[in-house]
Amino acid sequence: MDKDDHIFAEFIFQAMKQKPKNLVSTVAQFTYDNHKNSSIKERLNFDPIFEYLAGLSLVTLENDTIGRGRPQVVELTSIGEMVESVDARLRELRYEQYNQRKRQEREDANRATEIEYFKRQNWLAKYWWMTSSISAIVGAIIGALVQKFIFC
Repeated sequence: MDKDDHIFAEFIFQAMKQKPKNLVSTVAQFTYDNHKNSSIKERLNFDPIFEYLAGLSLVTLENDTIGRGRPQVVELTSIGEMVESVDARLRELRYEQYNQRKRQEREDANRATEIEYFKRQNWLAKYWWMTSSISAIVGAIIGALVQKFIFC
C-alpha cells in the first residue's frame, strides 16, 4: 500500500465510523466522489483497500457468492469501533508483534539455559565418581600441606 491507498483506507474507515454497515459499492462511490478532484491518484477499484481493512480486523466483508465473488457488504467490527484510526490500529499491531517477539526471545533464552543446566546435570550424574575422587585427592593434599606447615 502506498501513501495514496493509505489515505483512501483512512477515509473509508472514517466513513464507516459514521455508518457501521453499508454496501461496498456505496462506500466506494462516496470515496471516489470525494477524492475525484484531489491531488491523490484516482482509483476505480477499492477492493484491495477493503481487503486491507479486513486484514487489520477493522471491517468484515460479506462476499457475493452468486456473482464474481467480490465484496458486497462491509461492516465495522468491534475492534474498528474502539480504534480511532487506521494508524492507531497499525501501531497496536506493531506493538503486539514487538511484545510477541520479545516474549519469544525470552523463552528461547530460558530454553537454552535449561538445556545447558540439564547437560551439566547429566554430565555430573554420569561422572560423579570423578568429581568426588578429585575433590577427595585435593582435600587430602591440602590437609597434608596444612598439617606439615602448621604442626611442624
